Amino acid sequence: MIMDWIRKIVYIFILVVIAIFVFDSFAFGMHTASKQDYKFNQYLYLTITDNTKTEIEYKIVNRMKVPMEYNNAYEIQMYKNKEWKQFDDEIMFNLESKIIDSKEVKGEKIKLDKTYGKLKKGRYRLIKNVGGYNIAAEFVVK
Repeated sequence: MIMDWIRKIVYIFILVVIAIFVFDSFAFGMHTASKQDYKFNQYLYLTITDNTKTEIEYKIVNRMKVPMEYNNAYEIQMYKNKEWKQFDDEIMFNLESKIIDSKEVKGEKIKLDKTYGKLKKGRYRLIKNVGGYNIAAEFVVK
């Protein structure tokens, strides 16, 4: 009798693991973005469409099979001395939640002069969290 219960628990555990794997494969197309780095991902990524010293225009591309939630939070980093550096410890945002549907591209603008002032010449990257994944796009201010 105890062996029957143990066998049932093992079967349930195996089914749960299989269900998680199938959901992950279905939702993310067998490829998930890393939560720890900002490398290019073919399913969820940012592109910078235009930038000046005071404004960035970008697009979020969602090629996932599920909608993704995001908000206005962002971080700007500057490439200096062969590494990425934050301007400060704060990430700029408000709490407005947004959804980008599956297979959708959404464009937005960020006015930098209100938070960072005018950016100096250099290499930068915009970082956004979309669906729990940090994604980034680089841009140059001339």
